[in-house]
Amino acid sequence: MEENIPAHIVPLEARQQTEMIGLYCDRIEKAVQQSATYQDAVQIVESECKAFSQECKSEILQKTLRRIAQDIVRKKWTSER
Repeated sequence: MEENIPAHIVPLEARQQTEMIGLYCDRIEKAVQQSATYQDAVQIVESECKAFSQECKSEILQKTLRRIAQDIVRKKWTSER
């Protein structure tokens, strides 16, 4: 008995999760590197993490992306001060 489960409910496979986080990290890193201010960089992270949470419901993956994104901001803005 196979049910038709909506695609947005089906969990992502590990490979898909890794690819999705990679895409978001690349996008965040490029945008943060071009950010004019620390506050702009923080806003980029907030926006991208919010978008990610709409695509991926795993709190673990959401926290992982946020931690990586915050590290990207920290590296960019502590090296420029």
